[in-house]
Amino acid sequence: MTCLACGHQEHENATCNQANCACPKNYKPKELVDHPQYYGGGDNPYEAIKVIDAWDLGFSLGNCVKYICRAGQKPVHETQIGAIRIETVDDGLTDLKKARWYLDHEIQRREKS
Repeated sequence: MTCLACGHQEHENATCNQANCACPKNYKPKELVDHPQYYGGGDNPYEAIKVIDAWDLGFSLGNCVKYICRAGQKPVHETQIGAIRIETVDDGLTDLKKARWYLDHEIQRREKS
């Protein structure tokens, strides 16, 4: 069999023999829980959670930073069409509105106290 995505010959067990092949047999889903790339990734010293913890920003300001960091970075939808995987990325507007909501919430909270 031949991989439809890259043309490489597949092994008998239908797994592509090319490590860098994009065929579905080699597809590994992106990390969505433990240090996902849209928040900076685990190797990044400025990953959102690290900055939020280091600066002790708390819930509202922490969420504000989180949404600013991921604006336009987070995949919205993945679609499989045959052997091709298509990923749609958000334009970031929703995340920026969420960041503004949390910032307004924090300002209102501080004005009341």
